[in-house]
Amino acid sequence: MPQRGFMSLLSYFIKPTDNARASKTPDQGTTTISAPPPPPPSKLQQTIGDVLPSTGVAAVDQKFIAHFTDVMSKSDQSGPDFFEFMQSLNNMEKLGFTEDKAYQAAWAGFAALVRNADPSILDTSAQKYITALQKDKEDFNAEVQNALVNDLGDLKKKITTLESQSKDSADQILKLQAQISANNDTVAKLNGQISEKTIKITNGQKSYAVTFDAFLNRINDTLSKTKQYIGGNN
Repeated sequence: MPQRGFMSLLSYFIKPTDNARASKTPDQGTTTISAPPPPPPSKLQQTIGDVLPSTGVAAVDQKFIAHFTDVMSKSDQSGPDFFEFMQSLNNMEKLGFTEDKAYQAAWAGFAALVRNADPSILDTSAQKYITALQKDKEDFNAEVQNALVNDLGDLKKKITTLESQSKDSADQILKLQAQISANNDTVAKLNGQISEKTIKITNGQKSYAVTFDAFLNRINDTLSKTKQYIGGNN
């Protein structure tokens, strides 16, 4: 399916990523020229605005109006028809003609160029442009669906991946927290065992020292009394 500039149209309401913006940043010393502001809407465009919503989610966009005009221009054939009449009418309205005078003046100019001009010519030729615009709408909607499936689909896949990674990380954190809690309990038990064994060892050391002194004193006392009662070398 031919692109027909639809991706550029999609860029009107799909903003580029930060990386894309960075890649388009002009080098230092480069002079950038801003696009001129769009001209004020004509009465014809204001009429379109009266039909379509101009507030809320959807709004009439001058860029799309320019695109639709370009679609009609590419479908224009040689010789005056509805397209030229519409352009003439638009010019009359820009000049400040009232609506009835604008239509009358545009028709007078059109009739001067077409032999045996009849308003039915406008209706017949307009159908050709309506068909072209309907085809443009179908192609554009196909591109929108493609963007929704591919571009937004890729973003949704990234979200799903990140959410899955976050869940895995959360599970790992819970496991680590449980392991830390179990380790802390074990450490507390080991510290209790250390304290208990330290007390036993210390008490054993004290008991050994007291018993040693008592036992040694017993030996010395026995020797002393042996000499006293039995006799022997001094």
